[in-house]
Amino acid sequence: MRFINLEEFLDLLFPYNHCLLCGNLIPAQDVAKEIKFCRICQQKLTGYICCPNCAVFVPEAEFHPEAALHHHFCKACLPDAIQGMTAAAPYARNVREALLRLKYKGKRRVARPLGQETAKAWLRTGWQADVILPVPLHEAKLKQRGYNQCELLAAECGRILGLPVLTQALLRVKETAVQNQLNPTEREQNVSSAFAGGPEAEQLGGKKLILLDDIITTGSTMRACAAALQNFKPAAIYGLAVAGKLMRD
Repeated sequence: MRFINLEEFLDLLFPYNHCLLCGNLIPAQDVAKEIKFCRICQQKLTGYICCPNCAVFVPEAEFHPEAALHHHFCKACLPDAIQGMTAAAPYARNVREALLRLKYKGKRRVARPLGQETAKAWLRTGWQADVILPVPLHEAKLKQRGYNQCELLAAECGRILGLPVLTQALLRVKETAVQNQLNPTEREQNVSSAFAGGPEAEQLGGKKLILLDDIITTGSTMRACAAALQNFKPAAIYGLAVAGKLMRD
């Protein structure tokens, strides 16, 4: 007989029944299907596509309608070393608040619904992967926070997608400043050489990797991670996050 843990018990008592974007109640039949956005927000999101290079949400009208999803780059982007990036929702409203609670207020339980929606965002792309790598924290930050929120998100994604999660394939070897206080050029400099392969990196040769982060803003962290992984000759690297940039009008 398996005993449920505290997180599972809380989920049974208090299921998430409010939209992650607007906070409105979700119909009971949708809650039962583990749907985390209300129907109005679902309709709004279908009019936008997440650029696979920088994860900005842009109106579908800006893309050629016959192009495949993973070729839908926004006008500012060209493909780089990362084959594609995508996110579940814009970094706004309740998603932003949920991520702040997860990162800074110890609300680990929030990782489960956020991870579920992130996994669904991956499935919508049609891309294939072999393994998930959560973006690591520096050991000093990990000691201070007590957990890596990306590992919690990756665990839920891995459960839904049926993919292994490697937490020691990529390490953060340089303590960096908080990215949200920096401009794009400073962000690139901040994370340059901040990552290195870890003891599990030898497993990555010929594999298609998902780099999982909580937020993609400029893509600088993803590119720095990808640079550190190139020596291990993965077949492909994709970026995946809970949140991307704000939608453009």
